[in-house]
Amino acid sequence: MDKATLLFEKLAAYDTSLLDYWDYGKNLIRHKKDVYQTGRQLNIPRWPLITHDIDKFYPARFKPYAEWFFGPQGYYGSANSQLKEKWLVAVKKHKKAPHHQEIKSFDTELESVADWYAASKREVPFGAEFPDFRSWVAARLNSFDISDMAKSYIKPKLRIL
Repeated sequence: MDKATLLFEKLAAYDTSLLDYWDYGKNLIRHKKDVYQTGRQLNIPRWPLITHDIDKFYPARFKPYAEWFFGPQGYYGSANSQLKEKWLVAVKKHKKAPHHQEIKSFDTELESVADWYAASKREVPFGAEFPDFRSWVAARLNSFDISDMAKSYIKPKLRIL
């Protein structure tokens, strides 16, 4: 094996490639699209849905998320502990977003439901069947950590979606 091939294989085994960042970016955009579409079904105002997870595009968050979820040393690779620590720091900063706060406004409670649905869709293999929003929420509504007022608002929406 020549030196260039050996070097390339070593780099490929350890470095996050541009393609890994691209894949994470596509995944993040799909997530934002799903949050937006689901949120509009709940009549959440457009602006919070447009800005949902916008901080994940900041380099300080984008890079650790991309490397952890799509890089060879991340979650699906060798699970490098230093990389995981960097990702956890980014997660901690992201958790300061309004839809992740313990005390939420009514709209952010609804945004959280849209976010949970959209995030759950990312956990199944791409192209695999996933229940529609109405079915998914109906099966889980009572277990959501949201106010009774938000649950009461969502229940009739499930009948008309």
